[in-house]
Amino acid sequence: MSESPFEILKRTRNESFKRMLWHLGELDKKETHSRIDAFVQKSLKKSRKFRDAEKLKECRRGAYCGSIYCAECRNRMALKLLRRVRLHISTQKMDEVACRERLRWVTILHSLEHADVEKVKEATKRARADYVQLNRKFSSSWAQGAFEYELVDMVKVSSRVNKNSSGSRKKNTLKTLGGDNTTLDKSDWSWTDKSGNRRADYILVHTHFLMDCGDEDWTEIEKDMRRRWDKKYQVRVDGLTNFSTRSLDDSLWKMSSYCFKNRCSHHYEFGGYDIDEFEVNENMFSVNEFITVYQTYKTMAGLRNTGLLLSWQMKH
Repeated sequence: MSESPFEILKRTRNESFKRMLWHLGELDKKETHSRIDAFVQKSLKKSRKFRDAEKLKECRRGAYCGSIYCAECRNRMALKLLRRVRLHISTQKMDEVACRERLRWVTILHSLEHADVEKVKEATKRARADYVQLNRKFSSSWAQGAFEYELVDMVKVSSRVNKNSSGSRKKNTLKTLGGDNTTLDKSDWSWTDKSGNRRADYILVHTHFLMDCGDEDWTEIEKDMRRRWDKKYQVRVDGLTNFSTRSLDDSLWKMSSYCFKNRCSHHYEFGGYDIDEFEVNENMFSVNEFITVYQTYKTMAGLRNTGLLLSWQMKH
């Protein structure tokens, strides 16, 4: 017996409502100079995430919300990471010279995934398995850092970043991570989510961490990293800055806070692209884009808000 129109409507109304909210959320963007916290609250409420909005608003000692989009909690995460780094340096009795010799700031781009939490979970699991193997090989090393999940719109990246602009290297790296190894732009970056919305947003899964080589050789560690993650610009290893330019404490704080970003805009440049004079806020997130990033971080952080962390200890 076939379903009646009323039964079909009843069965599909939730998904229809989600699609309606989605289309409304695409049109509503953050204003360039508006406060992040105001946009966060507005986006959560427009997406009917009232409990999350209230939790961020009422965040306080004894009832911290744990979100990187809360200034208080973001700062607390960075300070906790900084304390762990300082404790390691103290325990190892490292002076500034030893810090420059042994410590490196590492960024690794792991993969470009559909902006779907399950895809991001799988990619993060693969990345953590790679780090287990890295630590086994260089067992006297140590690291502290975090996973970052950056939202990118691949249609904009492909069509609006000119080959001669400052953003062209990132464009080519993203295309390679997304499976496009040709010299031409991939013709179709779109994908369909569970609610039937056609989308072109992706999550760049990557990590930032401070690493101590311990008794290992940095030349060998870098060679191994570039074999494991072998695409161009996938691995970046930087020494600490000259302390006459920036003190060790300033460097450590900058790295610790950098691990926990609260972006509300795309992090690429549309160099060489002629944007219409009436087209504004090109890099600013829409409500949909913010909710996608917010939900990704919330899910990956977990109930104890520790799921973003990346670390391993020295094995003697």
